[in-house]
Amino acid sequence: MFLSIITRCYKRPKMLDNNVQSLKRQMDQDYEQIFLVDEVGYGLAWANKQFHRHRDKPQGEYVLMLDDDDMLTNNHAIRIWKQAARDRPQLIMHKFDCGPWGILPTRDMWAAQYPKVTHVGTPCFLTRRDIWYEYIQEFGAPTAGDFCYLRALWPYLASIAWLDIVMGKVQQIGKGVPELA
Repeated sequence: MFLSIITRCYKRPKMLDNNVQSLKRQMDQDYEQIFLVDEVGYGLAWANKQFHRHRDKPQGEYVLMLDDDDMLTNNHAIRIWKQAARDRPQLIMHKFDCGPWGILPTRDMWAAQYPKVTHVGTPCFLTRRDIWYEYIQEFGAPTAGDFCYLRALWPYLASIAWLDIVMGKVQQIGKGVPELA
């Protein structure tokens, strides 16, 4: 299997349905989707800590974080990522429309020595599974788990594939806020 997609979920059924439907529209279906469901509202820090508990679940060669409020808009995303993965880079970076924050990663990050918090979000990168396992505990930070994760592994990356393509968009900026009834 090529891709494991981990989706953190919290009381946003319409957005989750959009997320799942965007994956079903992929021209290449070589993926699995793993759901981390927060029924109580423990929040992002709790969800990030669940990765470590579920670290053996992803079976794909690469791992992508695609939260319930994220969706792929490029129906060829998996095919494009597969082409980028031919040489087995440790990280595949691509663009994502993050609403009011704009298109991430920012142009500044493409040549950055270290990523900054405002440069990237979780739906902007795929990690090779062996790297995911090695650095997954970095997601356990109380805030900005994606940033802490990338910051920890960045100095050790030997290979990054950069794709100048927007693969999807965030449906709602709200840090886990449930949908309105």
